[in-house]
Amino acid sequence: MSETTYTTFVSTIVEKDGKVLLVQEGKNNHGQRGKWNLPAGHAELGESLPSAAAREVKEETGYDVKIDGLAAVHKYDIGSTVNTVFFFTGSLANDTQSDYEDSMMAVKWVSAEEVSALDLRFDDITRVLRKLKKDGAYLIGIFMEKEGE
Repeated sequence: MSETTYTTFVSTIVEKDGKVLLVQEGKNNHGQRGKWNLPAGHAELGESLPSAAAREVKEETGYDVKIDGLAAVHKYDIGSTVNTVFFFTGSLANDTQSDYEDSMMAVKWVSAEEVSALDLRFDDITRVLRKLKKDGAYLIGIFMEKEGE
């Protein structure tokens, strides 16, 4: 029996004027090149989940965001790997966009109706957006930060 691997991912829903911020993947290490996704990535060792979410948005889109809440948590079992994804909500800290990772083909604001028509990396994106619209998000205060954060 193989050893189980656990990975924690963060993904962030940033909305502005009725549109959602999406990235078009440029890497192809999992067949995702050209597919659209929420800004997302791994939480690094020693990093809080909200901090990881804000960092990933900045790296992938060039926007600074404030993490506001938690929309959903999903667990995916893939072979001997357990992936947990925390879907956060965030708001723009300002409207200034800086450079973003070269690995992104595009960064785009998309209406909710347009999202489902795109070639999405994960089908769960539309499910999470529907859930957020219906139920809202949990306040970010449910996460306990380390002393001093």
